[in-house]
Amino acid sequence: MKALGIIASLRVGSVSARCLELAREWTATQTVDWFLFDPRLHPLPFCDGREDQGTYPPSVKLLRTMVSASDRLLFVTPTHNGSFSAVAKNIVELLGPDHLEGKTVGVIAISSEDEAAIAAMHMATLLQHCGCNVVPILGRLPFASRLIKDLEAPFARLYVLRLKVLVTTLVTQYPPSEVSQYSESD
Repeated sequence: MKALGIIASLRVGSVSARCLELAREWTATQTVDWFLFDPRLHPLPFCDGREDQGTYPPSVKLLRTMVSASDRLLFVTPTHNGSFSAVAKNIVELLGPDHLEGKTVGVIAISSEDEAAIAAMHMATLLQHCGCNVVPILGRLPFASRLIKDLEAPFARLYVLRLKVLVTTLVTQYPPSEVSQYSESD
């Protein structure tokens, strides 16, 4: 199985990147090959709705190719202004339903405060709108700078367990038909 981790942050030393490193560690015993798309290494232009998709730079083609070649996607986004990052939105806009429909995805939102749950729900809703099968376990890491320093701390354990369950569920042979579309009523 091929899983693609998508970092939706441009910050050097981001907690989003660290979460994807942890996802790889947590699934080391699974038969999964992890790949990573990092917009810091492959800068993306803003999606502008251009008619000729071939005029986008090679980084957009790389992103689309990586998504198409992957069985699972894991979006990790920081929280900005109460929702997911503009980088995450731009990535989804550049992909759109043409590249996302039918993909099984997981979502992790990172926050310096306690806004991560809202950002995860917003991101899941956006991906569902694009036709993705969203794993119904939304990962959230509030107070991330504090939690990421000591994942064994009592305050961190519950959040870490939830992230482990999400990532493990995402990469197991979980048929997309069994992944429920996320909604508030679930």
